[in-house]
Amino acid sequence: MSTPMGDITSKLESWTGAMPERSGDFEALLPSRLSRPEDIQRYLGASPAWVQREAGRIEKVLYRFAEAAVDAMESPRCADGFLRRLDLRSISRDHNWRRIFSELADRNPCFDGHKRALIIRYMQYLSERKRLLDYVDARQSSLEETGERKWDVMVGACASEANGRLALGETAMVELAAGAAVSVRFVGLLYELAVGSTGALSLSGPGSFRRTVRLGRSVVGRHPECDLVLEPQWRTVSRVQAIIEWTRDWNEADAPKGGGTLRVTNLSVHGTALRA
Repeated sequence: MSTPMGDITSKLESWTGAMPERSGDFEALLPSRLSRPEDIQRYLGASPAWVQREAGRIEKVLYRFAEAAVDAMESPRCADGFLRRLDLRSISRDHNWRRIFSELADRNPCFDGHKRALIIRYMQYLSERKRLLDYVDARQSSLEETGERKWDVMVGACASEANGRLALGETAMVELAAGAAVSVRFVGLLYELAVGSTGALSLSGPGSFRRTVRLGRSVVGRHPECDLVLEPQWRTVSRVQAIIEWTRDWNEADAPKGGGTLRVTNLSVHGTALRA
């Protein structure tokens, strides 16, 4: 369930000396609805030139944040340095993003986990916004059908290329029902994300590789500190390859009502591809 914007604002106002101690508690204040961009009607009414210019600008910022997310994974102190050097004028004013960045930038190193979580969440927000602009650009260019479509649950339409390959920092989102699966390719290696009958998500790959994907956010790659560590012998896979985010609207104690929502964010220059 999304946290009301008023609740987040009141939390921010109380953070003067009481920032949540755990980065997980902090990230819980940034629910997935904050990753959604402004209403689509604003973009549909904009000029094609503005849409293309804005998409290009966001892509440059998104690339910087994707690189910062990888650096922060390999060295937590990198997140602190990135936020201290960041020009807040490049941060979106909506959803209080600029205020949140300003609040965290001057915090001491013990908040590096919070800073890394903020970098990753904002990167995902930018990806959602860039995908929407690309959709509007295609629609304005008469490359999309005229009927209404749910742009945010279409894997192929959200990816930069027809083969489902995600650009650096780009996120694809798909709804997965119980028993459903989606293929994900990390560079040249094919894996599968599948939802079991109990609603648990698993990642399986070459050989006997199989891991359960926890609820929430998991970092995937060869780096030993990743949440899901891939086979170290596959040198083509990046040390920090991607982020898998798995959410659902029912509890373990309840009978499954279905699957959930899967987000895959590419953090590798070598590529991640998703195919339903």
